[in-house]
Amino acid sequence: MSLHHLLASLQRVGQLSKQEQATVEHTLAQYPFCSLAYALQAKTTYTADNAAPTLEVQKAAVYAPSRTALKQLLAYIPQAPATRVQQVSPTDTSTALLAQQLALIDAFISAPRTRSSEPAAAIPTDDFSENSTQLHDALLTESLAQLRYQQGDSAGAKAIYDKLKLKFPEKNAYFTQLIAALKQ
Repeated sequence: MSLHHLLASLQRVGQLSKQEQATVEHTLAQYPFCSLAYALQAKTTYTADNAAPTLEVQKAAVYAPSRTALKQLLAYIPQAPATRVQQVSPTDTSTALLAQQLALIDAFISAPRTRSSEPAAAIPTDDFSENSTQLHDALLTESLAQLRYQQGDSAGAKAIYDKLKLKFPEKNAYFTQLIAALKQ
């Protein structure tokens, strides 16, 4: 059952044709927890059986999020739409505003659409990834230097150890030993 069919069925609740009833039953077979389909089925049988409680009504009550709403649906009798059209005076400001808005929409729709033959403005091609590929002093650690060495980048590891010597002067001798070990 498509959304269009479901909405059409809701507008004619209680007055479903045999084909629409079969479609609702098919929907229930596909989606067994669809409370709306149970409610449509219940309303149809409730209306056809002159307000007699049926198995469909009981199932709808089980799956309904609100039994009060289901009861109101079952008691609902659709009315024929009113045919009286309310006359609106042309001096009404809301009507004039609505007419103006509709005219603007119609003018937009009927206006011819053309594409500009001018090339689009050049978009700057800055490399935003450049900052993420550079080492920042705040992120330099001994572990990163060891990782660089294990990956075969001895020069990168040496550069990190040199910066760490400046950052932590109390470990200068330790980092000098590690640099010497890299050269071997």
